[in-house]
Amino acid sequence: MKTKAMIILMALAMTTPSAKASQKAACDFTTVQQVNNVKAMDADFNWISVEMETPGSLGVEVMYQVNALSDVEYLKIKGTLNDADWTTLKNMANLKGVDFTNAKFEAIPNEQFRDRSTFHLVYMPEGMKSIGDRAFYRTGLTSITIPSTVTTIGNYAFQESKALEEVLFASNSILTTIKEYAFYNCSALLAFSMPNTVSSLGNSAFNNCTSLSSVTLSSALTEIPYLCFFQTSTLKNIEFPQGLKSIGYEAFENSGLENVVLPIGLVYLGYEAFRNCHNLKTAELPATPNPYYYNNNKGYQSTFSYCTSLEKIICHAATPPAINSDPFDGVDRSKVTLVVPAFAIVDYKLDTYWHEFGTIQEGAEPTYLDIAGTLSLTNNRRPNNKVDILLDEDGKLIVGGSAPMEVGSLTFTVNRPNKAYGQLLNNCPNMSVEDVSTKYYVNSNRWYFLAPLHDINVNDVSHSNTEASFIFRYYNGQNRATNGASGSWQDLNNNTLKAGQGYIFQTNREGWITMPAVASGKNAAIEADDASVELKAYTSANAADAGWNFVGNPYPCFYDVYYMDFNAPITVWNYDNRTYQAFSIVDDNYVLSPMEGFFVQKTDDKGQILFQKEGRQTSAAVERVASARLADDSRRLFDIQVSDGNSSDRTRVVINQHASLGYEATCDAVKFFSSEADVPQLYTLDEDDNQLAINERPLTDGIIKMGFKASTTGTYTLHLNRNAGDIVLTDLQTGKTIDLAQEDYEFSVDDISNNDSRFLLTISSSPTGMEELAIPTSDKNTFDLQGRKIVNSQLKSGVYIQNGKKHVVK
Repeated sequence: MKTKAMIILMALAMTTPSAKASQKAACDFTTVQQVNNVKAMDADFNWISVEMETPGSLGVEVMYQVNALSDVEYLKIKGTLNDADWTTLKNMANLKGVDFTNAKFEAIPNEQFRDRSTFHLVYMPEGMKSIGDRAFYRTGLTSITIPSTVTTIGNYAFQESKALEEVLFASNSILTTIKEYAFYNCSALLAFSMPNTVSSLGNSAFNNCTSLSSVTLSSALTEIPYLCFFQTSTLKNIEFPQGLKSIGYEAFENSGLENVVLPIGLVYLGYEAFRNCHNLKTAELPATPNPYYYNNNKGYQSTFSYCTSLEKIICHAATPPAINSDPFDGVDRSKVTLVVPAFAIVDYKLDTYWHEFGTIQEGAEPTYLDIAGTLSLTNNRRPNNKVDILLDEDGKLIVGGSAPMEVGSLTFTVNRPNKAYGQLLNNCPNMSVEDVSTKYYVNSNRWYFLAPLHDINVNDVSHSNTEASFIFRYYNGQNRATNGASGSWQDLNNNTLKAGQGYIFQTNREGWITMPAVASGKNAAIEADDASVELKAYTSANAADAGWNFVGNPYPCFYDVYYMDFNAPITVWNYDNRTYQAFSIVDDNYVLSPMEGFFVQKTDDKGQILFQKEGRQTSAAVERVASARLADDSRRLFDIQVSDGNSSDRTRVVINQHASLGYEATCDAVKFFSSEADVPQLYTLDEDDNQLAINERPLTDGIIKMGFKASTTGTYTLHLNRNAGDIVLTDLQTGKTIDLAQEDYEFSVDDISNNDSRFLLTISSSPTGMEELAIPTSDKNTFDLQGRKIVNSQLKSGVYIQNGKKHVVK
């Protein structure tokens, strides 16, 4: 009587090779298992079958049937295995095959069948989860079927198994991980079809599989690590998953690939990744602009070096990729055709590297642009279709002309620790966008200052680390007006961040925060005209606390504050010095970063800040010809800096006879104190003892109180950065007096100090010093810096003029 298994074998024998292949591809796990079982029976193997009632009894059950463990060649096991059973199996020196179909265990242990060159047959059970490191290293296996429940194939699991021709996977496989060198030097392996659940592929997993001609990669893969398919000389074609982001160094070196189509979003392509692929004729490169990373160890890239059959390169990058060293070393580029996007063809033809290709043609029309350099779409140059755009770190897109510029999704990238920004400078009134988002890279547990380009629903904000949490706060100007400076940072009272308004945020994990725009606010990010930000009035009994607003740069590019239709000082957070710094639009050059927030007081005549479009630029440096909006000659500026050698802070005194002794929002700036405890703070005080970062006032007696705050003891230095005349410093704590215009002052803090009255500044009435006092050098009398004669009995610590020269009395 013919068994069912024999009938299957006869049916397979009568089919053509192609039919056999089709049946093999279509069969499920059960059928493959049956066929393999038939092969075993047909070979008339001497199977020993044991049934274990309890784990650990394998040795006892086997010894009922043989004289010694070395007598066992083929073994069928039913029951649950433990460590003792695996040891028993390892001691079966002549074991050639095991049928685990009815066995129960979670993993085949590390090195279980290592170096068993005659071990050639194994059937594994559904329910097991992993294959250990070197479990089948250098065995005689010719074929194996991996159960659907296996999630991990360990390091070196099948390495050097040179008879292994096929690896099959049960339907509904949940395999996620193939570790390092798993199939290294399996020189007989013909094909490998990876389950789509595989998301992690190890280093050199298929290295030196010299018979491998067909590979199907998992759609879940994002990385192909280094040396993964090295020396796969019979591999002609491979299809990369669209989500792939990285191909490691030498990953396909010496392979037989004839055509390579890299995913459009690939961001890393290691050195020598396709080196010596002598059959390669066409390579299609991604839309990312700089995937050809420089190798610091070897000093070159050589991504496609010595691919001597190359005929065509298709490059989708919107800007010519920056080349540190030749990725096509050993290739005669003059004989290779380069196909690029039509709107970028001029840039490629003018590029120092890419212009050397023999022919440069239009034709690569991407639907996705990853911009890391500068792309100028002026003179109505446009992509031929709607595109998604990622403005990468340091990516700059400049759009001009009037032709429609249609964008699907637009993503701005900000790497705050690296001070890198993706920027848009749009002069096209017909630019449109379907959706906008901002990706912001931050360190953990640090406050960041943000003025969104677009309205954001906080509930839509996400973090690249799913375990991260974050918090957003706003500045409550009404609280400041009512209660003074403390307690004005408050948690959001709704879930919306408004474009142009300022916020701070913090997260407990380093990584990328993604902030998508709400649909109604997306167009704010592509503004081509002047923009304005509303200022709110908050009345207060103290003018120094009234009308404080925290707003920001409304444009997705740098902005020169010179072009703001506003004159009052602004206060920004200085990330380097970890303190607030005040700038006068009248006296200073300052360029706002994209999305940079700043503090400003509403003045009586201004209900908004108008940001004139002329102030937009794509660099942090001042680009206009005029160095500053210079004030009249009657104003004298003194900038004083304090430093502990690591951090610094500054304060400013402006002598202006037209200014008031009281606080004026149009010219004075309140001191905002750093939340960083170890950063020294410096400020002056006005007649009402308001603590100021900028103090504009008339000279009167020339004496100004200067305060100092320190939370740590140590040595500090005062230095005059900007000087418009004689200025004398008196340290009331030590009694020392010094001409600050001539030398720095070093002082010690022995205990934590917040002293409003430690220092006095004395400023002369003359902007240039003694020259305007007209005191003859022959006059032996003593004069103060205002030119008044002083008798010796009135001398105190300070700077005086004697015999026409300055003289310091201590």
